[in-house]
Amino acid sequence: MFSPVRARRRPCRLRRQPRRLSRELEQRILAARELAKAGPSIVAGQLGLPASTVWKVLRRYGVSRLQLPAREPVRHYERARPGELLHVDIKKLGRFWTLGKRVLGSEVVTRSRRAGWQYLHLAIDDHSRLAYAELLPSESPADCVAFLRRALAWYAERAVTIERVLTDNGNGYRSFAWRDAYADLNVQRRYTRPRRPQTNGKAEALVKTLLREWAYRFAYPTSAHRARALPATSASTTDTDHTARSEADPGSAASHRSVCPTASATSVWRSGRTLSRWRNVHPAAARTLAMLAFALAAGRSSRPSPSSRFARP
Repeated sequence: MFSPVRARRRPCRLRRQPRRLSRELEQRILAARELAKAGPSIVAGQLGLPASTVWKVLRRYGVSRLQLPAREPVRHYERARPGELLHVDIKKLGRFWTLGKRVLGSEVVTRSRRAGWQYLHLAIDDHSRLAYAELLPSESPADCVAFLRRALAWYAERAVTIERVLTDNGNGYRSFAWRDAYADLNVQRRYTRPRRPQTNGKAEALVKTLLREWAYRFAYPTSAHRARALPATSASTTDTDHTARSEADPGSAASHRSVCPTASATSVWRSGRTLSRWRNVHPAAARTLAMLAFALAAGRSSRPSPSSRFARP
């Protein structure tokens, strides 16, 4: 007699599965997987079985995905005094002379072909978070060395003597010119471990701040307008951080304010926060708003130079 309760309790698999692997073979597959720590293709080659069969067995027992190895915990540190360690990094930015799909949408086909690249060189002190940045045409050893000399001179003007410089393993930082510059400037070299960018995390965090508050904040008509807006961005990104810093360390906060650029552009960037998302804007309106944002930034910026000197991000 048919029973609805018994039908609901009955499993959906067949009662007889003549072609199913024996339990002994399934245990061999699981043991080989545990020993090799590899995928179905490698385990199948070791046991002489089809990879699809091995994968089905692994999925049946819930071990089809390999567990990721335990990552080394991130160690947070901060040097005891300003100048003890300087973080240096480079961010590659594309040049452009017209608005693209990031602003006008994916259906727009306008592109800045062969426009080239810009390189944002930046440095940030480990203790005080005092930062310095420049936009340069390349990441060659000559530009890296020139940026290092100007950065150290700028820090020296603020009574900060740099003792060590931490960089990644880029070509410009492994060159002979970079090595000779260290000997000339009497500064110690430090490098991050390969594939471990967390060691230079303060510079990486500064890169993210600049991309969010400057590079991608507005829809700039060209990359030249973006370069001219960099000094204005420094004022807006540092103004809000001084309050929190002054409560923890009033002395260092005062030093930061002394090197902060003119804050006349702060109100400009704050008033334009609503322009940070453009995907649902009509193309004609987006162009108009972009030109308005540029006019505000260029008119209020104290220095039209691509380079920027600014305080804590």
